[in-house]
Amino acid sequence: MLSNTEILPTEDEVNTLKHALRVLNENEIIEAIQEKIDIPSSVNKAQLLKQFIISNYQKGGLEKEIFDILRVKAFNPELDLTDGFYLSLNQDAVKLTEIEIHKIVKEWNEKEDVEYESKIEILGFNDKLISFLVTKKIEKFVYDSQCQYSTKYTDDHQVVIEYHYNHDIVFFQTTNTVKYSSVKTVMQDFFKFLLNDEEIKLSIPKFTPRIEYKLKKDGWTVTSSPLHNISPTTLKLLDLFSELDKEENNFSHFECIDIKFDHENTGDSSLLAKVNSQSYDGGDLLATDDVKQIILNNRVILFAEFKITYIEEKGEDIVRYHSVLAGIQYDRKKRLRIYIKNNDLGLKRIVKQAYSDLKKVFIQNYSDDNLKNEEKIESLLGIQDENKEE
Repeated sequence: MLSNTEILPTEDEVNTLKHALRVLNENEIIEAIQEKIDIPSSVNKAQLLKQFIISNYQKGGLEKEIFDILRVKAFNPELDLTDGFYLSLNQDAVKLTEIEIHKIVKEWNEKEDVEYESKIEILGFNDKLISFLVTKKIEKFVYDSQCQYSTKYTDDHQVVIEYHYNHDIVFFQTTNTVKYSSVKTVMQDFFKFLLNDEEIKLSIPKFTPRIEYKLKKDGWTVTSSPLHNISPTTLKLLDLFSELDKEENNFSHFECIDIKFDHENTGDSSLLAKVNSQSYDGGDLLATDDVKQIILNNRVILFAEFKITYIEEKGEDIVRYHSVLAGIQYDRKKRLRIYIKNNDLGLKRIVKQAYSDLKKVFIQNYSDDNLKNEEKIESLLGIQDENKEE
């Protein structure tokens, strides 16, 4: 029997729920609802679980929250990813209060002089970042061959975005390059509105590490670091990799398992067609002579995939170690993407935690112009500072 406050779902809602349950597998469904409803022990198969959910929902026995959770999980899976793209803002942030940012977002959502339909929601605000849920509505059409007419429908491009305003970094949580490009337009326009500056631009972060000149032991002769001959992008990535081998950052045992460089003749027009992949069976690729020589030849790292150990502190004197597979794609003209792969739902919480720490290490490393691991990089590449030889 339904209470006076309970409302039966519409046919559209029931059909959407059925569709969502077809998209999701059994583990994904259980993960989404296990803390919300009690699943009888007799419901021990995927089909029984789906029937249980549909039947109870049709009768009004499940809250609409369950419907919303399953719908989001099925049709917006990228809202729960350990993957994403990074952009930098070409202007220092203006410090705003939470009340001020809510006011500006409200004004943006009410704007009518915009060429597209979008909505921005604030998910979180603290002294380091603001997180948004950004939706851009894309108008599409489908042709019905039976009635010979087209039907218009709306496809939502929805992405979680973090604005790390202390470091001028904007993170797009998605694997979908179409959604990334689509929502990027919304965010660039929003930042122009937020900062009242039409020159605002979101661009691929540029790696420009500062390499200091040094005095020789005679006290007056200036000498350059041997790292001056290495690509700045490659240097900065090697510095990041070194940071992922430090327990203080909750990571250790960095091992590069695949790496790609730009073509040695980067002046040619079709750069992507000339990418060379250097792959070896087992071991850290950065320790191989071939890869070291490519780096010394001033080549740019475009992609690296690596194994790292994530250190989880469970409590006082309780530490767990988890091996994760991560990667970075860097193309100065197209994208900067960082990800952690995960095919084990049982490790989902750990992997999300690891990605949060990986993101933190990257952002801190990017925002520091200085190399934090200069001596380690020199040792890795087998080169020596002339000043140390004297």
